[in-house]
Amino acid sequence: MTLLMYIGEMVLLNGHLYILGSGLLFEALPTVVFSPIDLLVILLSGCTTALLFSWLNNRDKGKKSRERLIVVLSIFSVVMATTVTLALCFSEGGDDYKLTSSVTYRTVQLLDKRSDSLESSYEVGTYLNGTDFSSMGQELASKIKREQKNYSTLTEEQRLASSHLWGFINIHNDTWDECEKAIGLTVNNPIESIGWLKKTNCFGTETIDTAKHVMISANSILEADGQVSNISITAGYGVEELKITMNATLIADSGNYLTGNTRNGCADYEEKTGTTSAGAPVLIVSTDEMNNDEHYQKNYCDSTAYWVNNNVFYTLRVMGNKADKKAIQTTLERILSEI
Repeated sequence: MTLLMYIGEMVLLNGHLYILGSGLLFEALPTVVFSPIDLLVILLSGCTTALLFSWLNNRDKGKKSRERLIVVLSIFSVVMATTVTLALCFSEGGDDYKLTSSVTYRTVQLLDKRSDSLESSYEVGTYLNGTDFSSMGQELASKIKREQKNYSTLTEEQRLASSHLWGFINIHNDTWDECEKAIGLTVNNPIESIGWLKKTNCFGTETIDTAKHVMISANSILEADGQVSNISITAGYGVEELKITMNATLIADSGNYLTGNTRNGCADYEEKTGTTSAGAPVLIVSTDEMNNDEHYQKNYCDSTAYWVNNNVFYTLRVMGNKADKKAIQTTLERILSEI
């Protein structure tokens, strides 16, 4: 029954399983979708059930036989409960999936995808370790303090009537180094130094003069003394007619991180996996949108790579017209091969 439960979960999640923690016990094995903790739960629950039915079938064979079975059943139950409890307790502090001695990677999964005539979307997710935002850069700290001050002067009715997204901070920078100084953190951008990529504004274009190369988006909780919950950094690039964006996201509290993409109208999605040259496991989702009249004359296409390096969730997207689909995929693969 436990195995059937897992199979049902796989059907609902497009061949994947929920990730309930971090560490080696929770990472899917290379050749199967199950993690070690999943296999342990299936094995121990099966053994427990077998012992229980064995006890029921042999309950008339004497007191000593029943006592032995009860002892064995109790041991299995204690082992199962202890193993699962320890795995959950030490998941955040335990060893993650390490491909090198100093870098930790994690597998990103496609959790859901939907396509219809009005709107299409997909969702990806993984477990992401938290980042300490207690010592942020002066520029970000000043903006949050100013936001708090403006927020405190408003009544509750004024806050509700305002169209401003309170606590949402945007900062635009010309370079990635300036961005790191603004937030007070070092965040690796693996494609910033690739020479054949042309730096554009953060949207991957050169048509918006007011937008700079890097945009920082930070969410702060104004009621909690401006505590930052997450920071997202986006930089833009281009190759010929293709638009490229690199996004790095950090969160304050460790937990499951979900993101995705939503398109207008019908879209087809293709999923595959790959790796960077450093060996990080990458989830790649390609999108073919068939009725985007506004920008791409019904021929939008993109390929997006998702991966995790330590406590940073990366999203690399290459966009263009459907006629350039092959070039889009080739460009994404070339970038991944160089990082």
